[in-house]
Amino acid sequence: MPFVEMDFIQFHRIAYAHSMTQAEYQFSLSSYGFGSYGSGTPHGGVLEIGFVEKNPLVFELVEQNETVTIEEGSLYIIPPNHHVNVTAQDAGEHKHCSVEFLIDCTTSYLSQETLSPADFQRVGDQTVILPYVLPAAKDNDELFTLIRRLARDHMLMRRRSYFDECLAFMQLISGISALVRRCAAPDSAPPSHKRYCQKAKEYISQHIDRRISLEEIAAYVGINKNYLTNVFASSEHVPISEYINRIKLNHILELIMKYNYSIKQAGETVGLYDVNYISRLFKKYHGITISEYRYMHSK
Repeated sequence: MPFVEMDFIQFHRIAYAHSMTQAEYQFSLSSYGFGSYGSGTPHGGVLEIGFVEKNPLVFELVEQNETVTIEEGSLYIIPPNHHVNVTAQDAGEHKHCSVEFLIDCTTSYLSQETLSPADFQRVGDQTVILPYVLPAAKDNDELFTLIRRLARDHMLMRRRSYFDECLAFMQLISGISALVRRCAAPDSAPPSHKRYCQKAKEYISQHIDRRISLEEIAAYVGINKNYLTNVFASSEHVPISEYINRIKLNHILELIMKYNYSIKQAGETVGLYDVNYISRLFKKYHGITISEYRYMHSK
């Protein structure tokens, strides 16, 4: 089963929602464009989330050269930046219900063969790994209820506030992501590993204003550096060096956005003095530059 890694940048509005019943259903769609960045860029597009009630759907993912079948009772996701040919599997009546969200994000196609359980746990902040299909299960019912309500309100032209739409979007994404993580969850870490990680986080937080070496963190925790590296990665599902970088970047971003610091000034407060290095790190983890992020959130 294919997956998509999505790094969310911005939510706009619900673009469309409906409950569809049609004989001999066949459709081609493009989920590119229309966000803040506009058509023709890799950042803007429509995310469709729906479920099949009658007569399975067959998705031909054009760029990925892959075909996916969505059985009755299964939830499906069509990410931004995709061309998809859709047909009902069997002759006769087909029924589905879906909602389309206008968002800005980056997407990366992933195959199940390249993923491990730890991959689903390591993502955070604004990044998730989602399946194109969530098979039929009782746990899906709450998500289906929300999709039906959004489709009903849209078709009856009941206007929702931006905040209500944003909340519905977050509920769907977090609900799907939680189900995926639960299914892929590795064995939980032993209590001793959790204590080591908590102590490491405490030390990092207390010394965020300067460069921190793995040796000094390990000494504070009371274990050797290599063991700390392995324990942290397996328990927190992110390398400790990446965790430190993300904590520092979050602090830098807060100073820039709230207090109008320059990148140089903000970086110096966390022991990072190379503006180019800070910019590369931010682009690596967030998919956009600090300037782009600042522009988007200044509107």
